[in-house]
Amino acid sequence: MNTNFTIDHPVVKSFLTEQEIEPNEICETGTHSSGGGFEHFGILTDDGHVYTFNIADGWIELSYNTWNSLEDYFDDDDEKGFGCENNFPDYDEGRRWDFKVTKPQTRKERKMNLTLPTHNLTNGKYRQDGTLTEQLCVIPATDENRDAIKHINKLAKEQNSKYRLSARNRCPKKGVIYGRYGGVSDDNATGLGIYIKGVIPNRKLYWKINRLENQVKSLDNENRTLYLGRKRDIETMNKQQALIDKLREEIESRKTDREKAIDHFENAYNFVADNFCEDEGVTDDVKIEMSTMLNELRKGK
Repeated sequence: MNTNFTIDHPVVKSFLTEQEIEPNEICETGTHSSGGGFEHFGILTDDGHVYTFNIADGWIELSYNTWNSLEDYFDDDDEKGFGCENNFPDYDEGRRWDFKVTKPQTRKERKMNLTLPTHNLTNGKYRQDGTLTEQLCVIPATDENRDAIKHINKLAKEQNSKYRLSARNRCPKKGVIYGRYGGVSDDNATGLGIYIKGVIPNRKLYWKINRLENQVKSLDNENRTLYLGRKRDIETMNKQQALIDKLREEIESRKTDREKAIDHFENAYNFVADNFCEDEGVTDDVKIEMSTMLNELRKGK
């Protein structure tokens, strides 16, 4: 059986990294064929323990005992080495791991894989000033992602969907700048800007609506400016009225008793003159007399 299972195999490398086993701690590696044609890959570390990878069934086990070489371990006849590990303590709990060997994917299978970044690959002006954009996101510009987008569109066609994905090259490589219309070649792009086609049924109508929305926004800002200006005018008027009222109160407080008496008598005279007639017992002589008294009071007599 030719498995190409070596120290550089992804399963082995991943396991060694997980277990924090450094290359200088590995003393020996090799393969061993057991009954039935099953092949195993072994690693002997500097502490004398052996890690065995069962390639056919997909598991890894760690030896309970220590050994001087892989040959001693695999050829042991005392039931302490290879094939007898499950007879010793902590086998399932700490000395056995499962793994799965996968075949390299074909190009057709890679079409199913869409690699997404942890964060968006671009941080353009649209993300900074809050303006909305038609671009959904920017992902790595890999062949697998380009194939995946094509495959998604194929599935959308089977679905009879009105939507499709489209991509534009983004994030030029170092030293490369965008073209006149924001284009960049496949070879010089590190990102793909993803768009959803079919979301805007009438592009002209969309931009007309967009312009109207901007006009409404501008009018709202203008109205707010006018409102704030009017509000400031009203506040100024209220402050002026409060000052006038305060001055009136101060004037009243500075009047003498005689002046207050004149104001009181004048109010009484005006009330009588406006509201009573001779039939009600108030003759013109009474009004004249009151007028005379008011004039004398004003003259200080």
